[in-house]
Amino acid sequence: MMNHVVISGHLGKDIDLRIGENTRAEGEISVAVNDYIGRDDNTGDAKYWTTWVTAVIYGDRARALQDQLYKSRFVCVSGQLRTRNYKVADGKTLPLTYILVDHIEFDRKANPAQPGPDSQKDSS
Repeated sequence: MMNHVVISGHLGKDIDLRIGENTRAEGEISVAVNDYIGRDDNTGDAKYWTTWVTAVIYGDRARALQDQLYKSRFVCVSGQLRTRNYKVADGKTLPLTYILVDHIEFDRKANPAQPGPDSQKDSS
């Protein structure tokens, strides 16, 4: 059997980096994957269906990419589809399906908040 997923899209927010009790880093990103669904009958503008996909990066890679994964950055992510449970505010437990990141690529453009090189490709 095969469990491999590849998506691309823009980040909806900066990476959410958390450090666990064992000092292992976990970075969570939210990727907006847009699918073209046609044209608006009135305006002729392109219409898209957006699916939000959660992806998780563990360990040193999450720390190393912390400054590179910011809101609106275009990324291509590949990895394995996983599911885990989490508790919400009212105490209920809900499932979360996410991508366990094996590989991530992005255009190496400067973060608007930080100066840097432009139009180079980086991957991890």
